[in-house]
Amino acid sequence: DSPSSQFESVKVEREDGLTVRWHSHLSLVPSGPLIVLGQEFLDALPVHQFQYTPDGWRERLVDIDFSEESSSYFRYVLAPGATLQSTNLPKLALEKDASPNVGDVLEVCPDAISTVESVASRIEKDGGAAMFIDYGLDHGNMLSLRAIKDHKFVEVLSEVGTADLSCMVDFGALRRNLEQREGITVNGPTPQGELLKNLGIDTRLIVLLQSCKSEKKAAALIESFVRLTSLEEESMGGVYKALAFCSAQSAKSIPGFEE
Repeated sequence: DSPSSQFESVKVEREDGLTVRWHSHLSLVPSGPLIVLGQEFLDALPVHQFQYTPDGWRERLVDIDFSEESSSYFRYVLAPGATLQSTNLPKLALEKDASPNVGDVLEVCPDAISTVESVASRIEKDGGAAMFIDYGLDHGNMLSLRAIKDHKFVEVLSEVGTADLSCMVDFGALRRNLEQREGITVNGPTPQGELLKNLGIDTRLIVLLQSCKSEKKAAALIESFVRLTSLEEESMGGVYKALAFCSAQSAKSIPGFEE
């Protein structure tokens, strides 16, 4: 079946007469210029993990663990030989001249790459722009898969099916793949803090502070500003990255991104 036959669209008429449509697949969105915003979307897609050995990349898999020390009955193991994924996926994330060493690890999210590529293909054809904002790095050289339950990190294999899973997005791999398209202008990845300051959040803060009627509200505004823009390692301004792209016929750069 074609993708269109596997998914559906839903149309709702609001009381004010506005028609809202939800599409479960990009292929169902009518042709025309496209504006796409992806906020904490790519980090929820499945990943494959690998470790470099004397025999090349080996996939990291999940196995049954019946040992008395196990709290979850699951464990991580390396595949004894090459798999389809270990043969093909590392090249999607590695830089062209990369020379891995034994013990190096790699995390690859093929669904993130294909999703962004699908959006880029559509924009290349019909025009438009897209921006993805997420937890991320400019490389995939770490095992970042983690589980969150009740707003706390838990062991990935101990809360199977009851916790949310997330990973750091490899924005470097996404950009390298996008740069192969002549019809696309790519900006980023840029830390959220830099992006917000380039877009004028400092000025916005000053305006809001001038209208504050209490010191408590002013302090809350400043605290939120620091949380959103600080480039420290564990802060939102540094951990979150933004990657944007548009039709090369539309612009050579996107506001807020300094290349």
